[in-house]
Amino acid sequence: MTSCSIEEDAKAMILYEDALFSYKSKRYVTSIHRRIKIFDKSELKRGIVKITYDPSIEEIVDVEGTTSVIFNGNEVVSKLREDQVSTKKISDKQAVMTVKIPVLRAGAIIEYRYKRRAASLSKPADWKFQHDIPTLHSSYRQSTDTPKEFDFYISFEGRRTLTEEIYKGLENVSGERSTTLARFQNGAATPQGISRWELKKVNSLKSDDPFLLSPQDYIERIVFRKPGDNNNANSWSKFATNYLKVKKVSDLMRGNNLEANVSLSDVSANGSTEEKLRKIHTAIKENYKWSGKFDIYPDNANNSADVNLKLYAALNNVFVETYLILTSTPTNGMAYQGYPLEKPFDHVVVQVTDNGKSYFLDATSQFLPFEILPKYSNGRPGLTLTDKVGWT
Repeated sequence: MTSCSIEEDAKAMILYEDALFSYKSKRYVTSIHRRIKIFDKSELKRGIVKITYDPSIEEIVDVEGTTSVIFNGNEVVSKLREDQVSTKKISDKQAVMTVKIPVLRAGAIIEYRYKRRAASLSKPADWKFQHDIPTLHSSYRQSTDTPKEFDFYISFEGRRTLTEEIYKGLENVSGERSTTLARFQNGAATPQGISRWELKKVNSLKSDDPFLLSPQDYIERIVFRKPGDNNNANSWSKFATNYLKVKKVSDLMRGNNLEANVSLSDVSANGSTEEKLRKIHTAIKENYKWSGKFDIYPDNANNSADVNLKLYAALNNVFVETYLILTSTPTNGMAYQGYPLEKPFDHVVVQVTDNGKSYFLDATSQFLPFEILPKYSNGRPGLTLTDKVGWT
């Protein structure tokens, strides 16, 4: 093989990758196996593998690696030596293991395996089927021997993982994957029989694509999320109700913490909608400078919830139709719309509707006018908290 069968100009490709998550000897074990073909010397960096982990709860064991090259018509295999594996501790909860696969050259096939072994674990690590180079075969396997108390949801994200039959050994399941959510609890998967997911011939995802504001939102992957993080909400309406009942949220929405110097007395009843919006937006920005932190719950230190809940309170004093929208920034990832899972949102913006026209406002940016949303807010799906809770 001298070129990639998926993308002709690819300089490297993943031929095969697999992960197996299991529970053995009271340890959670994820076994990783990956095989990569290097077509061009510019991709020799693929032979330097960095594994980040939390040394306080897990360890990396059973590291193996080989390089296969053709020399004089014969295959020559070089094995990884112990001195080619090193570990650097960054902090008590972060360490990086570096694996330097030997004898790297264009045309080589590199292969490595390792295991992540943890004494305690809240959920498995997410699995990506898609990378910055093409992937011929990618699979994730989930054993059914985990403890009964092990409980998490599995959501399927990306274009292909939401629409294709990627399950193996699973019968009588149909419909869009965007509305199908598997739950793994009591030592078995639900629906019963889920044990393997795989995708073949996956194109690369280029992070420098100018049309993708948040490339990670489009990665083909499966994501594992903990239940019970949203006050036992089993619907978005219930999630919204629970959120609005949080005292520090409701207090700000009522304007209890608006400073006296945020004066709206000059917002004329006869002024245009745009004039009112501009004055209120400017007043909030000037008096509450955003700390740089995102959250939907106030921290009394001007995180995004502090700023925009105060913006809501000020707008709600002037406009009848003022609503909150909970959303998720690119760093947090696209919110899964099928079910209220763990930490679906990390940001809040405000919607005002007046004379049949809707405006969306965010006061966290000091430099943008009211009519322009920051990049981290613009174009993101959001949950609108109206009488009929729904997605915007």
